[in-house]
Amino acid sequence: MASKPTTDTQTSHLDSLGGVKLQKLEEEPQTKIFKHSFKLEEKEILIFILKMKSSNFIWIGSNSLLFKNLAISMQTPFQADPTSIQLFGNFKEFGNSFSQTISKLCTKQTDAQWVASFNATNVPLEDRQLRRLILEELKILIKVKPEWFA
Repeated sequence: MASKPTTDTQTSHLDSLGGVKLQKLEEEPQTKIFKHSFKLEEKEILIFILKMKSSNFIWIGSNSLLFKNLAISMQTPFQADPTSIQLFGNFKEFGNSFSQTISKLCTKQTDAQWVASFNATNVPLEDRQLRRLILEELKILIKVKPEWFA
């Protein structure tokens, strides 16, 4: 026996679950993905940004597309600088990892929570000059594309 199609006055079981009316989402997606790349001393650096409703993720790396570490930072009412922690990855670095530095920079510039991962295998950890240039490129990107970070 075929079921009758529902009309405007009827409610199908797909429209309502547990007495809660479901609504169609007609708003803009709450997750956006952005990509940027640049050359640094003949080394290609990729930046992927995942912008979400309440936090953001930035991945900086090379063509190898690795995921070796993760750090998170956020503003707190207890200190002026963002607080951060390395969740996993290279703990051999003294002080903050470069992922923490990236997440803190993004948090400080945007006042939002940021998760960061630095995976550029073509940039040695001990090369402070290249790391400084990556941070400068990121600062420029934040100014030129504020909608990616806001």
